[in-house]
Amino acid sequence: MIPDHIMNLFERLVNGAREKAKDEITLKMIQWKVDHTWRVVETGREILEGEKGQDWDKSRAMSTFLLHDVGRFEQALLGSYSDKTTGVNHAFLGAEMLEKASFKDKEIIEAVHDHSLPVYEGPNVYTKLVKDADQLTIVGEEYQLERLPEQKIASEDVLRTIEKGIKLDTAISVGRIDQLLAYWNWKKFLYFKTSKKIFQNRKYDEMLLTKLRSIDSSGKTEKWLRKSTDLLSTTV
Repeated sequence: MIPDHIMNLFERLVNGAREKAKDEITLKMIQWKVDHTWRVVETGREILEGEKGQDWDKSRAMSTFLLHDVGRFEQALLGSYSDKTTGVNHAFLGAEMLEKASFKDKEIIEAVHDHSLPVYEGPNVYTKLVKDADQLTIVGEEYQLERLPEQKIASEDVLRTIEKGIKLDTAISVGRIDQLLAYWNWKKFLYFKTSKKIFQNRKYDEMLLTKLRSIDSSGKTEKWLRKSTDLLSTTV
């Protein structure tokens, strides 16, 4: 379902970054993002299979999943996946890399460019698809949480943002509790019914709650979640 020329472009961009890598750590960072990409492809495929009534180009959708994070491979050469730390917006960089490679599909380039915006309200369905697939994948990846500092309590900015019913930009998260709350917040803003079913079927509520309890033994954050939000199912 992914055209050969898209696969070839992806492999060329990955191998280009590998050739520039100066050490084994950087190579491992690149490989981790390759693995992440394929997890996003599989999650995206699951969304497509569940949204059978939608009229979209499945080949374009699968190509978007594969290419969404190509900017991460070059970013890894700077020693971090953080847009803030590197000063490089990986999504913008990825779109630029595709344009420099003479890639012509404007919808895919736009989806790559916009996929990590905190909020997307535009008409590009492929942006919405890849945002859902990416976020659902990230929630299940242990590394995403472990790389963050430990926290005893959640940040006030994060609590207030969630209470207002606003999509949380993880740029304001300072540690692991904030990130867990962001994951629950993301659930509310998934675009497709199938995406919400995937969140439920993968038992992410249970998984996130287990992690939260291991980090915040006081139970204060869980109490706040149950009292002040509708993000945590009452059955969990």
